[in-house]
Amino acid sequence: MPDDVLLVVNCQHDYCYANRHVIQELYARNFPRIAFAVGASCAVDPAFDHIVATWRCDPLKNRCTCVAPYYGEHSANVHCFHTRLADIAVAADDAEYVVFVEDDCILSPRVDAKAIRQMCAEVDALLPPVFFCPRENTAWIWTQHETGYPAYDAVSAQFDRERLLHHWRQYSGTEPPAVTYTPLLSGFVDAFVLRVDLLRRMTDDLKLMREVWHEAAIPTAVVYHASRVGRLNGLALWGDVRQRVLRELMNLLATHDFVHPIKLSTYSQEEILQTYRALLPKRAG
Repeated sequence: MPDDVLLVVNCQHDYCYANRHVIQELYARNFPRIAFAVGASCAVDPAFDHIVATWRCDPLKNRCTCVAPYYGEHSANVHCFHTRLADIAVAADDAEYVVFVEDDCILSPRVDAKAIRQMCAEVDALLPPVFFCPRENTAWIWTQHETGYPAYDAVSAQFDRERLLHHWRQYSGTEPPAVTYTPLLSGFVDAFVLRVDLLRRMTDDLKLMREVWHEAAIPTAVVYHASRVGRLNGLALWGDVRQRVLRELMNLLATHDFVHPIKLSTYSQEEILQTYRALLPKRAG
């Protein structure tokens, strides 16, 4: 199998790294190289390939609005991972494509290295749908949060507004709203694919936007640098619809490129692998 597709599984928090064994088993059949993106505080297992984050956020800056009891009071930036993409760009070596997934964002067995090459034949990136994100949009909390437009406004002069709007037209096939400022784009980014040359062009801008919420920083950087952006057919579940048995969640992968979230730590490794492998396409021989 050609070694031109690098799968990176992001373990944003150190406890997620405990899933490395089952994740490696899930994807080893489909990808020639698998690396785990981890924080500098994570104690790594030398049996696995790692990309260690070099940037740490200020824990007192950009207070998060989430109420998850695990974190207590914390910075919104602890959830963000776009600065890690700069480290991934360095570690990609001779790879042509990077497939990025969060540890609880499970790829379909149909999405293998061969499928990635085919899906990217005429595009530079694959993302879930990207949206134009005007600053007056109060329905999305991150436009108003410190990591939304307040953080972006501090660096937006570094971006060519007309170039971003031109690429948006090419991507969306629609005219953007008549705004006089350089806008943000937004989208779900727990799974995406980038050509490595695109990723490397993006890295300086991702560092520039390190204080911007990742679901705005990543789509904005991608479309700013590429107009040929395809779409992943993923499924992000919210609210009570997440509360399904594992088999029902895994069966959604038959018609979707990924499903989020499937919390692997809540199941046994045997149950996960058995359920996932039941979806694997039959191979000759």
